[in-house]
Amino acid sequence: MLSPSDDHVIRLIFWLPGICAALHIIEEFVWPGRFLAWYREYRPGIAASITPRFALIGNAILVAATIVLGVMGPSWPRGLPLWLTLAALLAGNALFHVLGALRMRRYSPGMITGIFLYIPLCVLGFLYFVASKDASCNSQLPLLSSALHTNFGPCVSTTDLLSINLTEGESA
Repeated sequence: MLSPSDDHVIRLIFWLPGICAALHIIEEFVWPGRFLAWYREYRPGIAASITPRFALIGNAILVAATIVLGVMGPSWPRGLPLWLTLAALLAGNALFHVLGALRMRRYSPGMITGIFLYIPLCVLGFLYFVASKDASCNSQLPLLSSALHTNFGPCVSTTDLLSINLTEGESA
């Protein structure tokens, strides 16, 4: 269980999704940026719908959710479920970037923070909360699976996965 003696660490843990998301958004849109151009090339069939407004609204919802999480913290009954949901969605976003980069054979803006922040946040957070008995594998693995599918399932089809070939010049 979450103990009062770990209050400072736990409060930091509840702010981590927001900190990671802020750094990820900077990578996508500020430095090095150009995520929207990359995404339009990656998904030309929906390029017209990938607008700055679309990105702003999506990221504003994410940032708002992470702020609510950080402010309300672990004492809020919905805090841990929201933390686990956000961590799973962020990890799914990281996989989207990695698979997109493999398919495009070039860097995807957001991939570095996805790999080095989002995936460890999710894996270590899930392990921590399961080990502390605040969450169970039986209840959280379906959440993780659902969040991963929701995040990158519609964007990367099975055909896309099968067509990824790491050897230059070959196709599946």
